[in-house]
Amino acid sequence: SGSKEIAANMKKLNAALASIKDGQQQLNTGLSQLSGGMTQLKDGLGQSGSGLGDISDGLGKTGEFLTQLKSSRTFFIPREALESADFNKAVDSFMSKDRKTTKLIVVLDNDPYSPAAMDTIEQINKELAGSLSGTALADAEYGAAGPSSTTYDTNKVQIESFNGTAIIVIIGVFLVLLLVIRAILPTIYIILSLVASYYVAMTATNIVTHYIIGADGVSSFVPFFSFIIIIAVGVDYSIFLMMRYKEEGVMEPRAAIVQAAKHIGGVIISAMVILGGTFATLIPSGLVLLVELASAVIVGLIVLCYIFLPMLLPALLVLPDAKSRKKAASEASPLHAVRAKTGNG
Repeated sequence: SGSKEIAANMKKLNAALASIKDGQQQLNTGLSQLSGGMTQLKDGLGQSGSGLGDISDGLGKTGEFLTQLKSSRTFFIPREALESADFNKAVDSFMSKDRKTTKLIVVLDNDPYSPAAMDTIEQINKELAGSLSGTALADAEYGAAGPSSTTYDTNKVQIESFNGTAIIVIIGVFLVLLLVIRAILPTIYIILSLVASYYVAMTATNIVTHYIIGADGVSSFVPFFSFIIIIAVGVDYSIFLMMRYKEEGVMEPRAAIVQAAKHIGGVIISAMVILGGTFATLIPSGLVLLVELASAVIVGLIVLCYIFLPMLLPALLVLPDAKSRKKAASEASPLHAVRAKTGNG
């Protein structure tokens, strides 16, 4: 029985030795894997060190970029990007062959002819001028193109031309009226009436444009042409009235202007009706420019011929006479006589 137990235990011992052998082999394999992992760990640490170096270089470049941005309002582009083929393809699309001319494409989210688009173009021009100032491109030639920019430039030039033309026209009309009427105050009154008629006409045109036509704004051509027509026609009507007024020179100003208005008023109103009717034929055309011009001229003539010439101008003409009459009446009153007798007391 002892030999049987020894034989059975020998089998177990052999199995245990086999298990030890397998464990040694697994241990050997694990050590080999550990050695490979240590190598990978070593390689990973090396790569990590290289990555930290790259990060350090990147932070240095970022610092340089921020310094350049703060000092000269420029930005940094890596040399690798500048020399890449893709970047050069993009540059070819937005720069000339000699690399001295570039363009930036801006797409507006408004109607290209709307006031909002004009404001955007003005902001672009200001931003472009401010961005180039203080840089290497400070002396470069620049400008904006496209329909919105063209409209903005046209409006700007027309406004400047209109202001200069308006001053020249007003001065010329003033000199002609002064030569014909030979009186300063009536000439000034007529000029004020004509300018007031123009502004009333443009206000009415703005209302018609916004609330009836539904357009964004008055065409840039309307102020110039309406000003010329209203001033030219208004000067003729004013000269007719004032020349008739001078013919009644033997009368007092109040009676003279009434007689002049009676004799010449029908002629002025008839001429206004004919000219206004002529411009009214432009309204059915449907063209916004013609409708705005017709509205401005018609309103300006109506205001001038029904309010300023028959009411405001006569009132201003007789105002000095009315003041002198009031002063004379005040001096002739009994109260004034009593004060004159008592003296300072």
